[in-house]
Amino acid sequence: MAGRLTNDELLATAHGFEREPYLEAMSIELVATRDLYLAAPTDVASRLGVEVHSVGQSTLFVASKLAQLFFNRVELTATGAELSQDEVTQSLQLFADRGVDKFVLQVDAPACGEHTQQLMAARGLVPFRRPWVKLVRGTTPLPDVSSEFEITEATASDADVIASMMVQGFALPEPATDLYRSIVGRPGWRAYLALCQAQPAAAGLAFIDGSRCYLAGGVTLPAYRGRKAQRALMQRRIVDATTAGASTVTTETGLPLPGEENPSYRNMIHLGFRAVGGRAARRAIR
Repeated sequence: MAGRLTNDELLATAHGFEREPYLEAMSIELVATRDLYLAAPTDVASRLGVEVHSVGQSTLFVASKLAQLFFNRVELTATGAELSQDEVTQSLQLFADRGVDKFVLQVDAPACGEHTQQLMAARGLVPFRRPWVKLVRGTTPLPDVSSEFEITEATASDADVIASMMVQGFALPEPATDLYRSIVGRPGWRAYLALCQAQPAAAGLAFIDGSRCYLAGGVTLPAYRGRKAQRALMQRRIVDATTAGASTVTTETGLPLPGEENPSYRNMIHLGFRAVGGRAARRAIR
């Protein structure tokens, strides 16, 4: 991509809704997230309260012993432009039954009209500060990425390093390391490290399911941020996914807010991703 977009130009690329690629992006994310939860050994799942539930057309992820929104959420599936009141009610009850009061409900942008706003408000739910945006790319050529980092694919022996970096980078509760540790070396999953002078500086995950790949998270330690580690990691994951037979690569990030710099979104656009739809989140008033 020629030149560097301003923040306003970058924000302008995040809007719009393309139904089919959006649904495909949501599908692979749900498959990957479900596998992340189901990969947890029995003792870990019990200790963290890890569960996955199908609620009508929607999917609910819960980790009742991890007081963090990231692990306690329901991905609501709308029919047309309206949500199912029953699915919202059942989801809230599941969280309540497990003592979870920090959670989010996410719904695609076309279903975020007056009906949804009234439905959420009636249940004491308010907008989360930042919506999310789904992004997709095909097999178009990648731009060159030059960086100081050596990108290596992790093996099962790197599980502790990968898990620790994901938790540290996302500021997650320490027990969450057990979830991430379980997927390093697991079929379908690939994990990568960016090394600087042989020291881990950044990490990234990918989940490959046939012709689809989901970039499932990337973190950079504070001392190495702003040096293109994530851009290099993202490029490597795309190349490897394409080599493995993936023709579609998807990911997501928090929508950049006006006047805010968002390195993750900027990297995605630079590497040929396009935004195909947003998801608004609601959280409980606490």
